[in-house]
Amino acid sequence: MKKSKRIHYLSYIRALACIAVVVLHAALFAWKSFQPEDERSYLTLMVRSACTWAVPCFLMVTGALLLDPGHKVTIRKTLGKYLKKIVIVTAVFIFLYQLFDFCFLKGSLSVMGYLRALYTNDSWSNTFYLYALIAIYLCLPIYRKMAEDDQVVVYFLVLEIIFLSILPVIQEATGLKAAFTIYVTSIYPFYLVLGYVLKEDIIHIPRPVGALLFLVGTGLLIGMTYLSYPVHGEGNKLVRSFLQNYDSLLIILQSAGFFSMLKNDHEDGRGNLVLLAIDKCTLGIYLVQMFGFKYLYGVMKMNPYDAGDMWWLTLLGIAVGVFAGSYVLVFIWNLIKKLVTGRNKQRKRRK
Repeated sequence: MKKSKRIHYLSYIRALACIAVVVLHAALFAWKSFQPEDERSYLTLMVRSACTWAVPCFLMVTGALLLDPGHKVTIRKTLGKYLKKIVIVTAVFIFLYQLFDFCFLKGSLSVMGYLRALYTNDSWSNTFYLYALIAIYLCLPIYRKMAEDDQVVVYFLVLEIIFLSILPVIQEATGLKAAFTIYVTSIYPFYLVLGYVLKEDIIHIPRPVGALLFLVGTGLLIGMTYLSYPVHGEGNKLVRSFLQNYDSLLIILQSAGFFSMLKNDHEDGRGNLVLLAIDKCTLGIYLVQMFGFKYLYGVMKMNPYDAGDMWWLTLLGIAVGVFAGSYVLVFIWNLIKKLVTGRNKQRKRRK
């Protein structure tokens, strides 16, 4: 029973992260597409900075579930289920994104071009997450073995923070590049392990402290966005180094705080049905929402900044519309899959 209650708050985190990703993309792609030259520029990017916890929290939920010793995951299951699914999804959506570009944005479409895009990830910006999942699933048996020892996982987190978060800032500030490194140079496994560590209370962050960390991290990110992206000029490179990548100490602080703020081991009842429903569609929404922004910003040239002082309301409306449309499409697709699967099972039983 305790495990099912934990799934509720993990579902909430994943659902809210999905909403935050759509808001982030609505702001970021509007800024990239139309490049406002006044205060609307850094105000738009502040919205992005407030939502940067979303992708890390996706990975943290994945780690909290798949690194759980009570969740049986063999190499065969990893390769035959998790990896197989994400590879198929990646192949399908790389093609669909290319097809969209060909039909609406004068992009090219060829077999060699598709294979090149699939191999190099020369596609839309959100596909980095799919390739990150492929890498994580390939190494999942190793991460699970590491998770059997609490001291080892904490040691891993410390190494990642030092070499991927702290040393790059020192290099940016001093111009001195450290000659030593570790040969695991991706922040994504860090978030995978962090989610497991926080869920299992190997590192315990009380919910009020988590809320404080989230607010402080978000506030600092928003403040640094203002300093890094002034109306005129390129801003401060050192300040910008805290904003651009998920290995930023502030994004780690923000993400760990959000996860801990929602962590609740004493839930009662059926849970929030809206968030639970969204959780079932999160990966689909993450992939489908890109079509909405590409069409609105790229094809229709819908510029939210044309609304004058109400640009922020227009931006919010675009985000809500894209999210709602994406959810409906994914919900219908999941319903069709469920009906087809149910009929196939009935046929097998009759045979």
